[in-house]
Amino acid sequence: MSTAVQIPVPLISAGGLSIAVISPDDQRRNEAINALGECQYGTIREFISYPSDLNDVSQMLGNNFDVIFVDLDSDPEYAIDLVESICTLRLATAIVYSAQADPDLLVRCMRAGAREYLMLPFDKGEMAEALVRVSTLRVALRPSKKTNGRLLVFLSAKGGSGATTLACNFAVSLAQESLQKTLLIDLNLPLGDAAITLGIKA
Repeated sequence: MSTAVQIPVPLISAGGLSIAVISPDDQRRNEAINALGECQYGTIREFISYPSDLNDVSQMLGNNFDVIFVDLDSDPEYAIDLVESICTLRLATAIVYSAQADPDLLVRCMRAGAREYLMLPFDKGEMAEALVRVSTLRVALRPSKKTNGRLLVFLSAKGGSGATTLACNFAVSLAQESLQKTLLIDLNLPLGDAAITLGIKA
């Protein structure tokens, strides 16, 4: 069972990143938290164990974090699987850290989806640079605000007065000028002529 402790940390810019640190090892976890405390501001959530099952990752972490730091050295194989799960589920950007300068381990972590591989002991400058890169990536990948469409209704008092012709021409002009998707719905289901007007099969 994983346990989480919330730690307020005085850190760098307004609107800082939301960070989780996962490590069963107290010393390595505290090293990560102290290094983060020197170069960012916000609240860091501390997880004192890996999730007991990879199926619990989404429930344990949710979409509450921008960055998740994962300690590799406690259990490298499981940690790599955890990183892959975090990245596959798109829960956050994964950063791994280790005391081992192992090229094979580094390649495996990158293939699993980790964005950074940091070495212990942490270098303040490298940690800050990694967070800047992650922050830039987060802004770039943030989905653009979706605007709602507009609904226009063309209704005539009697048949044959040109509502269908007007609606069809307006829809075509709207699509051409706005370069946006336009949906035309002919609600006169049994006798509608929109398809005929546009020269397509209903």
